[in-house]
Amino acid sequence: MLQAIWRLDSESISRVKAVRDKAQQFIDYCMACIPWSQYAAVGFTSTFEQNLASLAFAKRLKADHPPIATVFGGANWEGEMGEELHRQFNFVDYVCSGEADNSFPVLAKMLLEGDLDVAALPAGVIYRKKGQTIATGRSLPVRDMDSLPIPDFSDFFREWDENCAALASVPIVLVETSRGCWWGDKSHCTFCGLDGATFFYRSKSGARALQEMKYLSDRWQTDRLEVVDNILDMKHFVDLLPALAEDGRLWQIFYEVKANLSRAHVAALRAAGVSRIQPGIESLSDHVLKLMRKGTAGLRNVQLLKWCREYKVGVDWNLLYGFPGESREDYDQMLAMLPAIEFLDPPAACGPIRMDRFSPYCESTDEFGLTNVRPMKPYQHLYPFSHTSLMRITYHFDFDYRNGCAPI
Repeated sequence: MLQAIWRLDSESISRVKAVRDKAQQFIDYCMACIPWSQYAAVGFTSTFEQNLASLAFAKRLKADHPPIATVFGGANWEGEMGEELHRQFNFVDYVCSGEADNSFPVLAKMLLEGDLDVAALPAGVIYRKKGQTIATGRSLPVRDMDSLPIPDFSDFFREWDENCAALASVPIVLVETSRGCWWGDKSHCTFCGLDGATFFYRSKSGARALQEMKYLSDRWQTDRLEVVDNILDMKHFVDLLPALAEDGRLWQIFYEVKANLSRAHVAALRAAGVSRIQPGIESLSDHVLKLMRKGTAGLRNVQLLKWCREYKVGVDWNLLYGFPGESREDYDQMLAMLPAIEFLDPPAACGPIRMDRFSPYCESTDEFGLTNVRPMKPYQHLYPFSHTSLMRITYHFDFDYRNGCAPI
């Protein structure tokens, strides 16, 4: 029964249970290792599967230190999800919904000074008044990416140095050079639910991105950078990547890119120290790629895999299936192709599509022949709420295919 609900094998379920049994011990450790009473507010960022862990710790923190303000943000708390979660969990004091670069500093300053002026709260904040959840409206997204501060990882590296894990591993520093997706601005991939209401594309200048990468590398003595962007800005092939190559460090950089790169593009990535990419290859079938609005073709995807092997660039890619309108012939053709490309990097995973909030599949179910949309099965076992409430907080949904639309 559990295997059917969770879509996991028995070994994976046993591992989840073992981790759950240690959760209380871990929370006790977290409570003991930081002098929480010195803080006016504690923030939690939650994306995808981070929600319950964050909520569990926030509940304990609020119970032990009631004066501390708990503030949540991240993809799981955008829009109606944030409002409903705030409504259901009374130990969550505030939510910064959507991009919080502007809203959170204002709220944090008020909480630190002990002078919360509700009338002065910026857009994007959810708070509680007389037991009622109140939202100040949609947050204002950042448009000038160069205006953002360089992140400060001091706390992380201080604890890293004090932890025995530092003896056996090398840290990776996170870097952001853009937000949104320039391809999604033109043709939103049908299954993609990233970025919510702030999907439009914005990018840092090459000079600013280079400055940030070099600063973080120098400051933390590592050349391993994980770029968190959804997609590489093509203009960075002109400014940022040549500058990284000229800098001469032994960079090990990860980037998400679009799959329709040329051989010259891959060569430029490798010269700049980009050692691994995630190119959004989800199929090798022209028909299936067209169904998902990928803007590429099966042969082009194979070419990219070949060029990455040639230039020693690692590739993270997946094979997805279950797209409305696909056929058995699509997969028969791919199966016939696979023996000829077995020397290329294999997919990291293979699985069915998932309906995520904010995706075209979720926003336009009738257009794609999808019906009976409901919270993914595990949600009802994780949150003891009504169906209406679950529909408001769910990020991942189950669904059925309308007659004639189901994959064959």
